[in-house]
Amino acid sequence: MAEPKMNEKPSRLGRGLAALIGDMAPLHDDPYFRELQHFLDALDSGSVFLVTPQDALAALRVALAAIEAQRTGRPVDLATFEEAL
Repeated sequence: MAEPKMNEKPSRLGRGLAALIGDMAPLHDDPYFRELQHFLDALDSGSVFLVTPQDALAALRVALAAIEAQRTGRPVDLATFEEAL
């Protein structure tokens, strides 16, 4: 499987995103902008995403556990943490 590259020329969707924000140089360096541009490029070209759904879910669990720890003032064990819905 080919490794995706962040520095490749943006796809049609990625160029559309850049056109929407104009030539705002600081925004092009913003991690959220780069993440969204990569997502649109991968959708447009069919290339591999840099982050898997499992990676995203793990990051979300960490964030939710951090919120719970802040809310309760107690440490949260990630191995046993389950978000109460």
